[in-house]
Amino acid sequence: MDGYQSQQAVFDRLNCSKDMKLLKGAGHFPIEKEGLVHLERYCVEFLEECLARHCVSGFQ
Repeated sequence: MDGYQSQQAVFDRLNCSKDMKLLKGAGHFPIEKEGLVHLERYCVEFLEECLARHCVSGFQ
């Protein structure tokens, strides 16, 4: 079982809402520019979703 397969196995066992994002152009530790660009975009998307779901409606 390679790294991706073992991660997929753990991901599949999580009993919650989830979304797996692959960092294209990145290795195990994303220091490559392309991987960091994807990581930043996914983090911003996640935070925007969290704010929209839990905070923004109560504080506008």
